[in-house]
Amino acid sequence: MNKKQLIDKVSLKLKRDKNVCYPKWELASIIEPVLETIMETLGHNEEIHLNNFGRFLIKEKKGSRYYNINTKRTEIAPDRKILQFIPCKGFHFDAPRNASPDSTDTSKKSTDEKADK
Repeated sequence: MNKKQLIDKVSLKLKRDKNVCYPKWELASIIEPVLETIMETLGHNEEIHLNNFGRFLIKEKKGSRYYNINTKRTEIAPDRKILQFIPCKGFHFDAPRNASPDSTDTSKKSTDEKADK
């Protein structure tokens, strides 16, 4: 999802759930500074905690050893900074709609098999 799609979804959700109609340019003027503030804060190695959503933080990852096939030597990669997201306890992912049958379907099969025997 890109920024335009995010603005479209927020606009649609506000219309549907809150019965509020904001122009998309006005939503863009709100969302863009929020995203810039998040990037600036993370750029200063500060943690961002959003209640009922999760935390964003920057972690330092030490460089790991790797084998350089061109020089035929083991080298160490430079240290990196990694963005980490830790979801809150209530955060969940919806299962894909075309997922394989869940465990309840397999239990039905096993009970059907027992009935046949």
